[in-house]
Amino acid sequence: MQNFELKDYDIENLEDVLVRIENSFGINFEDNELASVTNFGELSDSIINKIEVQETESCTSQQAFYKLREAIKVEIGIENIEPKTELVQILPKGQRIKSLKKIERNLGFKLNIIGPTNFIVGLFVILFFASLIGFFFDWILPLIGIGISLIGLSIANKTGTELKYKTVKQVAEKMRRENYLKSRRHPNTGNKKEIEKTIIDIFATDLNLDKSKLTRDVQLM
Repeated sequence: MQNFELKDYDIENLEDVLVRIENSFGINFEDNELASVTNFGELSDSIINKIEVQETESCTSQQAFYKLREAIKVEIGIENIEPKTELVQILPKGQRIKSLKKIERNLGFKLNIIGPTNFIVGLFVILFFASLIGFFFDWILPLIGIGISLIGLSIANKTGTELKYKTVKQVAEKMRRENYLKSRRHPNTGNKKEIEKTIIDIFATDLNLDKSKLTRDVQLM
């Protein structure tokens, strides 16, 4: 069985993950600052050392849930929210975009939990690649096709109302992963052990990996 290595991934994909980590923890790496990092353990240590927070053992997932629950209560007027509460009960389709914007404004960041259906995305993706093939025969129609597919995807992403997550708990976990500090009651605090697990979660989610593969000795270069 071939050993799993992060160095086998496209460098642009890894850079995108790093940007998401920077946004979540409010940090920024300079060019070549991580040039000497060779494995996942060293990368995790570099990220954790960069985060300046007061150490605490409190749970960010729990705090994210409380913040989300309060935002829903204030903006939508729904109480008795539990982790297992389904989003369709909170965000009915006819009012979904408007209600979500209110919740996001209260939280201070985007949740990005709705979008177009897979069917719509699939249609525009097929059109895009079909247009690329069309360049072998002509250039005007393929160019139009590419334009339509890109514009269509952009509009679909802005107007799509399909929920990407099912429960409030799943959204709270997404908040903890993508907006770690902003999801905490006090943004200047953090749990270093929890942060390390969150780094693993971000890599696993963005690269569609099994978290068990992300051991400290996994090679980056």
